[in-house]
Amino acid sequence: MTEQKPGLLGSSAIIPEDQKYLYNQRLGLIAQLDEERLDKGYLYHLFNYGPVRDEISRTSTGSKVKHTSPHRIREIVAPIPALEEQREIASVLDAIDRKIDLHRSKRALLDDLFKSLLHEMMAGEIRVGDLDLSALTAVRMAEAAQ
Repeated sequence: MTEQKPGLLGSSAIIPEDQKYLYNQRLGLIAQLDEERLDKGYLYHLFNYGPVRDEISRTSTGSKVKHTSPHRIREIVAPIPALEEQREIASVLDAIDRKIDLHRSKRALLDDLFKSLLHEMMAGEIRVGDLDLSALTAVRMAEAAQ
């Protein structure tokens, strides 16, 4: 409800019900969702969708720190497809998010490997000619097959 950092106003999270969290007036809580009409996974992705976030920001108040209200959020017009389609959309977007997370993890590991190898090469601990790059070809072929 209150922007903590530019671009975060209106962002959402799904908090497991079996865990306890303390939240303050800067956050909104959807307490009674009609799950026969609206899927919470779909709602999560809807709130994180750029045009919806832009609309929340556009209708917010405050010059230095932006604020919104439940009333302003309820006024946003957004598509609400049939419940089964909402679930399918949320499922596909969840799968994409998992894949993005996987690739970010891979990228972080490769960055660490690169830094380690570069350090060892600069320190003279290993030479480029000593590197076995045949494994890279196998990895590239496996990724291309996906």
